[in-house]
Amino acid sequence: MPIRKLKIWNGRSYFCHNRHDPKWEGADPGRTSGSIYAAAYSRADLRRMIADYTGSPISDSEIKVYWNEGNWGNEMVGIEPERGLWLKQKANDKRAPVRLV
Repeated sequence: MPIRKLKIWNGRSYFCHNRHDPKWEGADPGRTSGSIYAAAYSRADLRRMIADYTGSPISDSEIKVYWNEGNWGNEMVGIEPERGLWLKQKANDKRAPVRLV
């Protein structure tokens, strides 16, 4: 069986907010200053992962328009891609992104 290759993205955090996850404490869900870094097998897999995490679907056009496919982002240098989502709440925050899923 062939091994599936992960694809990577980074995008705005607005549609990934999960008010039940304490990792979002202090975040303003109405702002888009945060970033999400993601690794998934496809855009459909990414959408399922976000929906499972947030309890709400994310549109395909949100990912197509506002997310960068193939770009893991400078914040993720040194972090090996594996299927999941990471949050960076504020662009000027010096801390590494936090794994959500």
